[in-house]
Amino acid sequence: MLYRKCEELHCSLKLGQRTAAATLDGSADAKMIIPLFNALSLIGGADLTFGDHPRFSGSVKALAVDADRALAEPDPSLRARLIDDLGRQLADARPGVGLRDGAPDLLWRRVPAGSFAMGGDPLALGAWAGRILTMTADFWSAAYPVTVAQYQAFVDDGGYSDRRHACWTRIGWDWQKRHTFTAGLSQRIGNHPVEVDWYEAYAFGQWLEELRRAGLLVVPSDVPEEYVIRLPDEAEREWMARYPDGRLFPWGRSYSSGSANIDETRYGERVGPHYLGRIVPVGIYPLGVQPHLGVFDLSGNLSEWCLTTWDEDGYTADNSPDAVGHRVVRLNHRGAQHPSGRTRYRATQCCVNRCADAASLQDLGQTHRRDDPLDHNQRRQKGQ
Repeated sequence: MLYRKCEELHCSLKLGQRTAAATLDGSADAKMIIPLFNALSLIGGADLTFGDHPRFSGSVKALAVDADRALAEPDPSLRARLIDDLGRQLADARPGVGLRDGAPDLLWRRVPAGSFAMGGDPLALGAWAGRILTMTADFWSAAYPVTVAQYQAFVDDGGYSDRRHACWTRIGWDWQKRHTFTAGLSQRIGNHPVEVDWYEAYAFGQWLEELRRAGLLVVPSDVPEEYVIRLPDEAEREWMARYPDGRLFPWGRSYSSGSANIDETRYGERVGPHYLGRIVPVGIYPLGVQPHLGVFDLSGNLSEWCLTTWDEDGYTADNSPDAVGHRVVRLNHRGAQHPSGRTRYRATQCCVNRCADAASLQDLGQTHRRDDPLDHNQRRQKGQ
């Protein structure tokens, strides 16, 4: 039964010939109706209407779809449906998810410099021996993966036209002239992570940097002028997930059910009851946030592109945009069993496979040189 009896306030849900009715005491606070509203609205094709009431008129729907209240829903499936509805209505007002004055509203998080043991996890996909690396400078990362709405702004600003030719790599420009996958973008939910190939992810980062240099994109005031916006290097991506203590999961040392959009039920080790089996909006797993950095979705939902080229023997530090070969993705895939949430999972992908986009602000010196500061530091540690 999807109704509860009280008095005075009446709402109804019409499902063909069936109607579910609910009432609420007129002296109650408006937020009391939200769980009922949400439960009713989850039924597809429902026509939900409210009777006239001086205390609730015009405010009930706004309260019911408020992101903070939806994020407080403990069940991941219901929570995803509620935030989906916000995305469909262009009503997800969380900072960092949508647009500001027509440009992506990116919520930047500072990642402090430091040393860590990269790789070395025998249970990780793409396992390698690992080594100690030092991030020699702070950098900033977007709190969420790039969303459909944010990438759509790139498309609408001529991202695939000659006007934005300079944003693309040489190979990427030739490729996108033959293969453009934006036709159905407007049909996707705006607060979901965008699925793009590596060439598109790279071009989007270049476009963001153009906006920043033109004063059209807001970045933290303490970001050094020489920094640029780009895809994260593979080592930077792992350091974010493992900061500050070498943890196995972004939230801590062990897996915690309900912390990421992955399959908790597969294979021999059941670690929880949850498996949504689909992509969900960004940032809807508050238990899975990197607590020291405030970065979401470092585990689960979609894999994310890195700038770095792939090598089965481990991290290459080759971030040349024109390098030929596969690129690294950090695996977050929603369909994998729970160890895929581990911070050291890595894999190779052809540049035309569809993965999530990400944005970060780093020193230009770490962007386009194979012989970058990370390698210099490694040689010093080995006495070379």
